[in-house]
Amino acid sequence: MILLADKISKSFGGRTLYSLATLQLNAGERWALVGPNGAGKTTLLKIIMGTETSDEGTISFAKGTSIGYLEQETKLSGRRSALGEVMDSATEIKRLGARIHDLENLISITSDEGELEPLLEEYGRAQDRFEHAGGYELESRARAILCGLGFPVSDLDKPAKDFSGGWQMRIALSKLLLRHPDLLLLDEPTNHLDLESVQWLEGLHLDL
Repeated sequence: MILLADKISKSFGGRTLYSLATLQLNAGERWALVGPNGAGKTTLLKIIMGTETSDEGTISFAKGTSIGYLEQETKLSGRRSALGEVMDSATEIKRLGARIHDLENLISITSDEGELEPLLEEYGRAQDRFEHAGGYELESRARAILCGLGFPVSDLDKPAKDFSGGWQMRIALSKLLLRHPDLLLLDEPTNHLDLESVQWLEGLHLDL
């Protein structure tokens, strides 16, 4: 079990969106939440994310679960390119890379065996985690995701803020896919995707 939304109830005024609704998501599953506009799909996602409160019920996650959430609208600013914006989202990988660099410097200036051994052990663990997280292929993965979502290679160095709202949404989605969270919540992600990009996303294996 990754997520359990247990006996969730939510009303607005005199209108009940759901009463004692329960949803359990397990590792490897893909679910679609379907309903007409105003049925409460976005509200449920916000309840799961903790940005909206339910009238009744509880939300619980498996210990250590990482979550990614794509909202319907997004606005990017700053001067980073589309590729840079996506790569900068991999904060954990970047922290590991920085720590590996620091450890390399420490190891190069440490001569005492008693101090060197724990540094070498941490360095080995950090390298293993970095490799497992795809740190050595970070840029190639970011490029593959962006191109899979329809970006031509010539646009990857274009400032992210210069793209239209629909393409900015694709950049935001790319950031989430690169981070590879345990639970990925997408609020109408296909609104701004063409058929080819939708088919690519449906067939995506996140360990690319």
